[in-house]
Amino acid sequence: MGDNETPTIAKGASHVSDVRFSHSLAPDNKSISIMFDNLVVGLAAGGAPVAARTVSMTFPLAGGTADAAAKIELRGSAALEGGATGTVIFRVFGETHVLEPLLEPADPNPGDFIKQLVLKAPAGSSLDMTFIVVAERGGNQSDTSVTLDSLDLSLGVADEIQE
Repeated sequence: MGDNETPTIAKGASHVSDVRFSHSLAPDNKSISIMFDNLVVGLAAGGAPVAARTVSMTFPLAGGTADAAAKIELRGSAALEGGATGTVIFRVFGETHVLEPLLEPADPNPGDFIKQLVLKAPAGSSLDMTFIVVAERGGNQSDTSVTLDSLDLSLGVADEIQE
């Protein structure tokens, strides 16, 4: 597949939420970084047992006549103690991905998480994304929180997709 068949990310974006974010496109418009300012859910001790926050956004894709591979990396942090759980639900290219557990016991940076995906970006699609961040206390009485900090996405040739 020639490089001109891979779609590019258009500069305009639309989104629905009070979640603030900024984004930057690579010069070739094949990679985007999105930094969230306030995509955080938190539970105070003695308060509600569950909290969730949602943001949806669309970046049009331009050009491209063939399927592409979308390499995605989501980064964030979580404070989950005493049975508390955190979940990030990510919907993109018509697929829903439930990212849990967020924290791995052997992680060298306790509290931080990185989740990676390689997905098919169908020809003619747009980059419609929905993020749902959930924290659930699970019986503990300490503060609990989940933060989604950023997303990096790059488009490449479809043969990079691992099925």
